Amino acid sequence: MSNIIAHFQTLTQIPHCSENSEKLLAFLVDFAKERSYEVQVDSHRNILISKGNPKLCLQAHYDMVCMGKAPQIETYIEEDIMRAKDSSLGADNGMAIAMMMALMDKGEDLEFLLTADEEIGLIGANALTFKLAK
Repeated sequence: MSNIIAHFQTLTQIPHCSENSEKLLAFLVDFAKERSYEVQVDSHRNILISKGNPKLCLQAHYDMVCMGKAPQIETYIEEDIMRAKDSSLGADNGMAIAMMMALMDKGEDLEFLLTADEEIGLIGANALTFKLAK
């Protein structure tokens, strides 16, 4: 579990507010390629990551609602709960991506679909052009 938390904390340090998530896109592409995954990015900045002969596709979005000091996120633990000081945390899909990263660390034959700008109107999901595994 600690690997997932470490990945999540890494994600909190990469700016990824809606409509301004290019740094996280680049990080995720590099992360997947370093683990020998195939990566495609479409014209709406959706990311499709795959390896082997996947039978399952996991999906999350990689933008977040930035409130307060975000994207400058300072995490802390209070009563066994991770929180952000004076900002939004982005844990809804940030944690999903951290779990996907842990699966990529293991080299699992899966597809990972990461959609863009979901927090502002499902923009990436509505414009998806990838053909997913059967």
